[in-house]
Amino acid sequence: MIGSRMTRTNSYKNGNILVAICADGTKLRYTPDGVDSAPEFPESIDLKITGYCEENCPMCHENAGKDGIHGNFNQPLLKTIQPYTELAIGGGNPLSHPGLYDFLQRMRDRKVICNLTVHWNQFVKEYEMLRLWQEDGLLHGIGVSIGNQPVQTELLCGFPNLVVHTIAGINDEDSYRVLADNDLNLLILGYKDYGRGIHYYRQNTDVDGKIRWVADHVASLSDHFRSVSFDNLAIKQLDLRSKLSAYFWDRFYMGGEGEFTMYVDLVENKFAASSTDKRMDICSDDIRDLFWIVNKTW
Repeated sequence: MIGSRMTRTNSYKNGNILVAICADGTKLRYTPDGVDSAPEFPESIDLKITGYCEENCPMCHENAGKDGIHGNFNQPLLKTIQPYTELAIGGGNPLSHPGLYDFLQRMRDRKVICNLTVHWNQFVKEYEMLRLWQEDGLLHGIGVSIGNQPVQTELLCGFPNLVVHTIAGINDEDSYRVLADNDLNLLILGYKDYGRGIHYYRQNTDVDGKIRWVADHVASLSDHFRSVSFDNLAIKQLDLRSKLSAYFWDRFYMGGEGEFTMYVDLVENKFAASSTDKRMDICSDDIRDLFWIVNKTW
């Protein structure tokens, strides 16, 4: 991951690493000089809680749909998630899970930082509820997935810690132009040639062209948003390493898949380094055991 932002709030120890999380979401790591990082548990978890979704997006790498089922919030490993771990809760449509509210309450009481990613349509539909959940401390950040549909940018501006999610290969120049210059945080995700994404790629010849457009305009995009960040897949597809100075890379690169993060699927009881890596059956009730496997395998 690559990102930017700042202002310190919480800190904790993870193995030999001191981790500081700022109010705006920025994360800072400190390790002793000359010592490699050795985390004992994941700093953040990509948590799939449901396979149900009414949107039926044609590029969905999770194959979410109306026949999808909900995940199990009674999975024992959830009790071993450490305070200040960041959860990126998604699906499917996570708001469709009937146990979500109670789960968020449990996580808040244990000082786990919950972030939720929703489709634009669900964001508009549940706008007031999401606002209340954030005000009540149930949610820290909200990610809103934007396609090329018309959006009301003023709704996006009404939330603190909101990040607009776009996909390289899906979003076109016009969608970035509409979002620009509204003081928004932007996350650019790589195109996942996985699930329905395989078929979408084969049927749409403009995916590679849209990826190239983003790659060619990374620098200019950063001038029009409060912050611009990328997942590891986007970093690879956009060839960001060659475009950034060593100073910038060393300062902002947050590590590869499985290095400090992992993926957990509560629907199929699987885990992996990321949602596009080979998934394995959950084999322990302790998240630290699963993270050790991810961290040493990938």
